Amino acid sequence: MSDEAEDEFNVADILTEYRTAYEAGDKAKCQQLREQWKAWQGEDSIHEMAFGEP
Repeated sequence: MSDEAEDEFNVADILTEYRTAYEAGDKAKCQQLREQWKAWQGEDSIHEMAFGEP
């Protein structure tokens, strides 16, 4: 993946937003971000990226 495509998705901001929503218990926002991540990455791995492997 090119740096330009990564910048358009803004990985750091998405991960920060996911962490914040997860810690606040905002399940709807988490689901929305998971769907965006899956569309971009091809798999639902945002939680692992945000918090590390279980």
